[in-house]
Amino acid sequence: VAGVYQRHDWKDEKREALLRALQGIHGDHHAELEALRSTLQNEKNRQEADLKERLRQRREARLNRMAERGVPFIQLFQRGWDQHGSLPRLIRGQCNSIDHAAAGLVKDLKRRGMLDDTLVIWGGEFGRTIYSQGKLSKNNHGRDHHGRCFTMWMAGAGVKEGFEYGKTDDHSYNIVENPVPIRNFNATILHLLGIDHNRFTYRHQGLDQKITGVEESHIVKDILS
Repeated sequence: VAGVYQRHDWKDEKREALLRALQGIHGDHHAELEALRSTLQNEKNRQEADLKERLRQRREARLNRMAERGVPFIQLFQRGWDQHGSLPRLIRGQCNSIDHAAAGLVKDLKRRGMLDDTLVIWGGEFGRTIYSQGKLSKNNHGRDHHGRCFTMWMAGAGVKEGFEYGKTDDHSYNIVENPVPIRNFNATILHLLGIDHNRFTYRHQGLDQKITGVEESHIVKDILS
């Protein structure tokens, strides 16, 4: 509009008429462009969601096919949980990528009648603190390593459904009820696989080693159905 004013020496009323006309055209096109932009963005979001869903279904299908074909042990890693910073953003992405996939895997195994003899275990190597680490702001803070207590979940192969075992204090710092040492957890896994942890040993550095270690270990029978 400014360029038109500079190139034409028109009277004020003509300038005003031109300005109103151009503003009207611009207003109409602006609304159309905003509507088009919104439509394109919605389509992009839908395509991205469809792609993520297809990838999730493909991963689940691969795992299920491996189980169907008798693969005795399947281990799947998802890296990136070591969030010492940028926790609010990163933890949402991590949970979004694993939540539906894990639930879908368990549901599909159950639907196929395979969950009764398939043990699913989800967990990590240690827990995280509930207090902040690093910068303390709304969008940028983290959590440190915490080995005193952490949560794992299991499904199938004789594990109780919808059942919680163990309890921490109000600050999630120490275990106050039904602690499960790693050796007991391993003994329970072996039991669910039909293996006696006391008799199962392997030769290492001249000694008969046990997966559950040298300390006495016990099966956690309260979590068994």
